[in-house]
Amino acid sequence: MARSCALITYNIMRFFVVVALIFVAVATVLILIDSFAVNKADDVARIVLRIYTLLFCALHMYGEFDPEPLYVYLAFLRGWLGRGLSLIFLAVLTLAACSDKISDTIDLIRQIAGWTLMGFGTIYFLLGTCCMEDARRRKIEQLNLTNATERALVGQAKRDAKNTTVVLEDPNADANQRNAV
Repeated sequence: MARSCALITYNIMRFFVVVALIFVAVATVLILIDSFAVNKADDVARIVLRIYTLLFCALHMYGEFDPEPLYVYLAFLRGWLGRGLSLIFLAVLTLAACSDKISDTIDLIRQIAGWTLMGFGTIYFLLGTCCMEDARRRKIEQLNLTNATERALVGQAKRDAKNTTVVLEDPNADANQRNAV
């Protein structure tokens, strides 16, 4: 029961991280749009940092769904230590580097999303330090094994039902065979 609660908690954490990443991406895009506004010169380094922030958001959103192809090139996103540190880095980028205040609403969205990412990055880091990720992987493997076993048993039962032939005995068969001999 405790392991399934941990798995549910992990899925809730993933949901809130994805929501926070969406808010960071929206706030960053709005700041980027404002930086290209008429009669407004913006530093190239700030624009590049905002684009990096968007790329990191996209990578983390994709990484929250545990894709194997991403882990080949970005192995630090597989473990909770690396994921936590990179979320903290993204939160610092969001809070510090994109701190241009265009409106109170966008600044509030950016602040809430940044601090949320900072909090979940810290939680990921601490859980990774306590080796809780191994418990999550074991539970997922156990659930996958249980589901695979159930599918195999159901499949075997269907194959057995399909291959089973029903033989009806003819009461006159013995008499017919005796007469033929």
